[in-house]
Parts: sequence; C-alpha cells; structure tokens
Amino acid sequence: MIQKGDHGSTFAGGPYVTHVAKHVVSRVAQPAFLAEVQAKGKLLHDLLEEINSPHIVELRGKGLLVGVELDVEAADVVARGYDEGLILVNAGPTVLRLVPPLVITEGRFTKRFACAPGRQALACWSVWLVGT
Repeated sequence: MIQKGDHGSTFAGGPYVTHVAKHVVSRVAQPAFLAEVQAKGKLLHDLLEEINSPHIVELRGKGLLVGVELDVEAADVVARGYDEGLILVNAGPTVLRLVPPLVITEGRFTKRFACAPGRQALACWSVWLVGT
C-alpha cells in the first residue's frame, strides 16, 4: 500500500497538468519548432567545438541534449562553473551533461558563452576545462 509521501510525480494526471501537457506536445510536434531546436543544437555543438580544449574527449548527443566527455573529473568543471555563475551537471565521473531548455534563444546562447565582460565565453569554458 502506498502511504502519504511514498510517491510524487511532476506529471500527475490532474486536469490542469493534462491540459498543459497537451499544449506542450502540440507545440513540440510542430515542424518549425523542431527545426529551431535542431539549429540551436548545432549552434551549441559548434560553440563547444570552438573551445578546442585538449580535455574534451568527445561531444555526443542530439539536438539540445549534449554530453561532453572529458579526460578530467567533471565534478571539478561543475565546481568551477558554479564559481562563474553557471550551473552545470555531470552525468558520470567524466561527462558534463548540457540540457538547455528547448525554448532558449540564440541570443541566450551567445550571452551564456560570453560569461564575463570583456572575456570570450569560450575562454571561460577553456579555463574550466583546462583547470587553470
């Protein structure tokens, strides 16, 4: 028997959540929306490739779901990201998981990669990935 507090669900089947889910599915299924997500995924991949860090072993994923495999501990990069005001998540000991929202704008990407005034965003990422 399930007791109070044993189970919780973000997407429980209430009428409000069901209505919202229906809207999200209709929006995500639109070809123009999917094309936008693919373009943003390519932009993210290209920006990550420009970092050109010797510590990046592999970029993998599809669209806006990206894993950056490193030859250093991802936890160290995550900690440096926090210091710079960037929330990062690891997916295992050596993989950074990047999952920006589907509705992120290209302007937000370029702003996020420009993490400090007068400093190239990729330089910030390089600092985290090189560990200096």
